[in-house]
Amino acid sequence: MKRADSQNQQPSDWEFNQLIETMLQDIYLSMPSTGVYPFTVIRTIGTALISGVVEPMPMLRSQILVLRRTDFDYSDFTDYVINSKEYNRILSENREAFLEAYRLKYPDFTALAAWTEQITAFGIGILGQLAGQKNVKLTLIETDLDQWDTHYGLTYRNLQAYQVFEAKPIL
Repeated sequence: MKRADSQNQQPSDWEFNQLIETMLQDIYLSMPSTGVYPFTVIRTIGTALISGVVEPMPMLRSQILVLRRTDFDYSDFTDYVINSKEYNRILSENREAFLEAYRLKYPDFTALAAWTEQITAFGIGILGQLAGQKNVKLTLIETDLDQWDTHYGLTYRNLQAYQVFEAKPIL
């Protein structure tokens, strides 16, 4: 017989990590396109960057790191649009005009950068929604993001740290 308070038990580290991994995969499934994204989201475990040094932080079970792609360009943008749910619902004879309208809406690097910010914010919003559904509390960690870039060599991978969240189970 289960105890009445068993629902309030803290998940094991393995269970929680699996929950986080599922949540991160679900972000992409919830996005309006299956194309190339201007961001990626990864999980780090129990560490924090303090003064350029990775310090073990046993009180941090899991962190979620949102990374921006620094090499995202118009070919990636086109891939995103072509693989969008909206694009695939249009009649095939109207697709080229739809794609051209998107290109005209974001004609230069500044406009494309604004679009990538919006899509990244949308992905973070989905992350927050999924966290709430899965009883995970996300707390934004104020940190020097340049240290993350340096420590993990993100620049060499065409990535840039964008936001870091601490993830904890809600009991």
